[in-house]
Amino acid sequence: MKRAVLLLMVLCGCDPEVEIVGKVLAGDGGIPAATRVELTCTGGAQLAVPHSVQTDSQGRFALKGRGCLPSSCVLSSGAGFRRTEQNLMEWCTKSAPSCPAGSCIAASVTLVLP
Repeated sequence: MKRAVLLLMVLCGCDPEVEIVGKVLAGDGGIPAATRVELTCTGGAQLAVPHSVQTDSQGRFALKGRGCLPSSCVLSSGAGFRRTEQNLMEWCTKSAPSCPAGSCIAASVTLVLP
């Protein structure tokens, strides 16, 4: 029984919780409700995090899951000329010892549409 508990603890410790929270604002100060926010990571990232979410009526969003966000992750929102992209590492607020150097597990982001 003790071995099973230890194994479970080790397996759970491999994938820390990930949380990306933020807000999308329009360049004119408005709040674009129901705007899609997309997370794109390259380099074979092993993540259990939704790849997109819609903002609420206040422009807020949250992406939650498990894994380690590599430095290649980008958040984007909008469409056409009103599209913006931000490197997630610019907004990183927390890393984890179980993740590779330069990765992130929490970010607080503000995306401003042009």
